[in-house]
Amino acid sequence: MHVSNVIRWGVQKSRPSVAQQQLGRVREFIQRTSKVTRLNEKRAILAEYKDLTPLFQLVYEGRFHLTSRTLQKFRATYRGCGAKHIPSNVVDLLRLLENGLRGHQACQVVSAFIEHHNMDECMIDTLYRCIDRHLRVGLSKHSISHMVQHETTATAFLERLQQSGYLLESQMPVALARTWDDPASCPPTTTNWYASRKLDGIRCLLVVVYNKIHTVYAISRTGRRFHTLLEWERCLSQELAAHLSSFVMDGELCAMNADGHESFAHAMSTIQQRGPKPDLVYFPFDMLTLDEFTGGGGRPYSQRLDRLRSLVPHLSQVRALPQTCIDNSATFEALVRESRKWEGLMLREDVPYEGRRTSSMLKIRPQREAEYTVLGVDIRTMRLALDGVYADRRALACITIQHGGRSVSVGSGFRAHERIHYAKHPEDILGHTVTVSYMAEAPTLKDQETSLRFPVVKHVYREGRTI
Repeated sequence: MHVSNVIRWGVQKSRPSVAQQQLGRVREFIQRTSKVTRLNEKRAILAEYKDLTPLFQLVYEGRFHLTSRTLQKFRATYRGCGAKHIPSNVVDLLRLLENGLRGHQACQVVSAFIEHHNMDECMIDTLYRCIDRHLRVGLSKHSISHMVQHETTATAFLERLQQSGYLLESQMPVALARTWDDPASCPPTTTNWYASRKLDGIRCLLVVVYNKIHTVYAISRTGRRFHTLLEWERCLSQELAAHLSSFVMDGELCAMNADGHESFAHAMSTIQQRGPKPDLVYFPFDMLTLDEFTGGGGRPYSQRLDRLRSLVPHLSQVRALPQTCIDNSATFEALVRESRKWEGLMLREDVPYEGRRTSSMLKIRPQREAEYTVLGVDIRTMRLALDGVYADRRALACITIQHGGRSVSVGSGFRAHERIHYAKHPEDILGHTVTVSYMAEAPTLKDQETSLRFPVVKHVYREGRTI
């Protein structure tokens, strides 16, 4: 009897753990998709791995606050101490990281996870790719969303929010704007456009659930709950006592300086701290029923705006964002001229809600240009397509310039063959002059320093030579 138990125990220990099985499946998926180049072929392979859907969702849409580089440095001195709870699978590990496990404690848990599940180098490499949110297979999060058919009813949306306290980005039917590149003329429409100042704040959706009492969830456009706004949520729920319905407000959280302008750096700093937030002001620009938000359609924007305007005066720390109906070209031209001293201009068409990137919501942003000397380069392995073939290649990730006494990294604007060339020949860009376009200067928490918002390299000056 004793021998039988020992044998049974030995067979059980020889089986791969759930974590090992998951990483083995992910590794197999990576190897298969790396051998094909067509998107349809990659998606066909992806459809065979539906058991990995929760894992892929987290990888493509999560925020883990940890990198493989940090883990490698930590594991070089790791001595097996620390973690009290070791997850049984990769999904639970990633959820711990997603839900706020950070710093030294996060490194301890991941290192203990690796040791506990006796992972070889291939498994560790695959886990690192998951944590870096970069499987390097040539698929975007939109491909994952195509594979997973989410329920979009209001009931299902609320159940996910109340059970987990957060949502994944693919579960967030948020309206996103497209860029309107012709500020000299108003976009064509069969209805009206409403224009408002583009704010330099943090996008925030307030999901208000009424069930005898109000519960307010402040969540980001990617579905993450702002846990530092709990006191703010409680105050808002008390002010809504007379409003007997559930709804969603969409807007921006801003921190105002002494001049009455928004400070993005101050807003980011404030929202990361716990406690009261008297400096934060919420500017809502839309108000939807839960059915409109989760399923689209419903009332046109003008009617939603009327409902929003009647509610805002009753709420503290919430301010009305002026919306101007564009009734003629002169009104539009005047707004465009005025927007040059702002972040830009937002246009919303008077149509039912569309919870996606849509042409019924447009942004006009002023662009500026300046020349800088390249002071540094960051070269690393990147997943790039060259002649239609995706592969891991040594490439230029970004350059470093200096603006207003501050080092600024610029990674946008380079083609794949340019990135590969500069990785091989960094002397062709180091010390050279580049033209960088950007939307505006971005103030930092240090009064003497500014950064750049949305910088893009437009041209590299190399004595007339091109790559």
